[in-house]
Amino acid sequence: ETEEDQGMLLFLKGRALYAKDETDPHVAIYLEDSVRLCPNNLKIWITLGELYLRQKKWEYSKHAFEMAIKLSKPDKNLHKKLSLVLTKLGKSKGEQLPFRDRAIVEAKKSLELDVTDCDSWYALGVAHFERFLINPDYNGDDLQNALKALHLAEKSVSTSFKADLFYNRGEIYKHMGEYNKAIENYVRSVKEDPGYLLPKEVIIEIDEMLKKISHILEKKPFLKQKHINKNLVTMLPENSLKFKDLQIGSNPGKTLEAYVATFVKNITPTDIPLIVIALDRDGFCFPILLFSFSNPLINYGDVIVIHNPEIKELTEKVLHKEIIDKRYIAILKAGEK
Repeated sequence: ETEEDQGMLLFLKGRALYAKDETDPHVAIYLEDSVRLCPNNLKIWITLGELYLRQKKWEYSKHAFEMAIKLSKPDKNLHKKLSLVLTKLGKSKGEQLPFRDRAIVEAKKSLELDVTDCDSWYALGVAHFERFLINPDYNGDDLQNALKALHLAEKSVSTSFKADLFYNRGEIYKHMGEYNKAIENYVRSVKEDPGYLLPKEVIIEIDEMLKKISHILEKKPFLKQKHINKNLVTMLPENSLKFKDLQIGSNPGKTLEAYVATFVKNITPTDIPLIVIALDRDGFCFPILLFSFSNPLINYGDVIVIHNPEIKELTEKVLHKEIIDKRYIAILKAGEK
């Protein structure tokens, strides 16, 4: 009996046990022993890659799929699986970025082999979104590319990816301030997988955030502070643009200066968009979503300058409730201090 015969016997044992119970620790032992005896066997490397992927052993899975790609003829499935694994690697942002860049490359390689493959579009969408998440500034290209890819994936993506597809798309819309579309996708995610708790938690989080915005805009507790009105006059130029001078939608060529009165939630380095409640020189109160700002250390009492502000209506019904009254219509996208 040759080493190769011994290796194949171990592989067959491992694969049979894998089909019966993938959590059995002997599965990995059989497969790892078999690949040591048969290092050029494509099937063993693929099986190991899938096993490690399910076990969330990302580094091991990456190595197995890389070995499989070296041994295989061009295979879209191997490239897209490697892409998904690469979105999980890296601890610090510095470590994560090259993995995310490569995840995009691998997903595109898969699509080059079959541009109609919806799972490959899903992998590309996830890779773009994951790269956006580690970027401290708003990267509209990654978000838009992620949306396009997930839209193309939706047509016939594998059932195992459907709940995550809608959850990821909900997360993208949340980051864009499109809360109604975010909720729609979270709900669809739960319909695909009723046991999926994460989208349910985010729906409640958005609901509470919008309630808080509505409460602040209605009560304006900060106006009780005597220095506020004085600061509006001294810190904002007399000829500064007022909120009433803006239109719904885009306002190219216009610049709005606003006074930071309070924050909707605690600031963390990953808060994109950053949501603040601001005042114009007339004392009109409105929320601002900041996606890009040159100084991340924005404080109470700062003046922020928003170039080309985009105004969006907040009239979404969240959890079947009208959270924001239509008179509070200000969401400004893109800003810098």
